[in-house]
Amino acid sequence: MSSTNSGNSEIFIIQKFVKSKGPNAFIVRAFYRKSKPPQCYVITNKTSFFDPNTALDEHDKYMTNVKKSLSCSIVHSKGGKVSEEGCA
Repeated sequence: MSSTNSGNSEIFIIQKFVKSKGPNAFIVRAFYRKSKPPQCYVITNKTSFFDPNTALDEHDKYMTNVKKSLSCSIVHSKGGKVSEEGCA
């Protein structure tokens, strides 16, 4: 857990490694601000660990890469509402 002071609001960020039981790599990052609703981002890799394509690099299977076009999706949850975006 880390804390930063940004202007008038202190921000707390929690990030933890959790071994995936599903077929895709993903990251969950939650952060809290004093007197504001918590927010959460889930970044999911679209390539399965079990993809048989031999042309794929191991990084494509085991890491989320927001810089590679259409390789992952981002789900943002804010105040109980969820919206999903594809990485461009």
